[in-house]
Amino acid sequence: MNRTKQFLQSLSIILKSIGWNLALFALLMAVAVLVFQATNSFPASTWLDLLVNAFHMVILERVMDGAQGITPALATFLLPILSIFILGEGALRVLSIFIQRGEHRKEWDEIMAKSFRGHVVICGAGEMGKAVVRHMLSTHPQEKIVLMEIKPDILPELGLTGGQFAHIQGDMTDIEMLKKANCPQARMIIVSSGDDSHNLETAVKLNSLCRDVPIWVRLHNAGLADLLEVSKKPNIHFFSPYQQAAESLVKQLLK
Repeated sequence: MNRTKQFLQSLSIILKSIGWNLALFALLMAVAVLVFQATNSFPASTWLDLLVNAFHMVILERVMDGAQGITPALATFLLPILSIFILGEGALRVLSIFIQRGEHRKEWDEIMAKSFRGHVVICGAGEMGKAVVRHMLSTHPQEKIVLMEIKPDILPELGLTGGQFAHIQGDMTDIEMLKKANCPQARMIIVSSGDDSHNLETAVKLNSLCRDVPIWVRLHNAGLADLLEVSKKPNIHFFSPYQQAAESLVKQLLK
């Protein structure tokens, strides 16, 4: 059952990634059928027969049975060329990466992240980031999560499998990496590395990339937030684990 679910998730990701290619290809087939009908190229053929003929031409098979006029010959030459432009490197590359996703996990994760909407992005999968992931999944097991971490194999380390998790392996201060995590389409971003300077730099770049997404930024030194212009943005929130832990501990001790 899990394998079936994972296959359906992967199929959904592929269709989202090459949806426009498939739609344009279907349009090309429909136009070819209409041209055949308009030029009476295959007088005895039904609409379905014409569609099959067009597909055979795309895969470089000449269809001349019952054909008349110059249109079938031109279509045999033009349809494969147009199909290459439409399907092209993009669709073929996605299918190739999917088939060999075990060897191309990094590229497959980037394709997955690009297909996500309303997901959670966690920048920095240290102890804090890992704890956030575990707690989040304990309360929201279906949450789609993109982890941005420069270390490899972070998903197997956390025991995360399936089509709802992606790992973008790269520097979170690189805006191109943030784009690969599809941050503008996320519902929440958590910046949780152990380096305040990296977290602040990432927050500034995220603010320019996705102004309406809530961004939670970890700071060891909570006072740094007050010195930054970005702290005035309504969608950016800072938190200090030490401060929160101290407040919780004091409340417990002084009961």
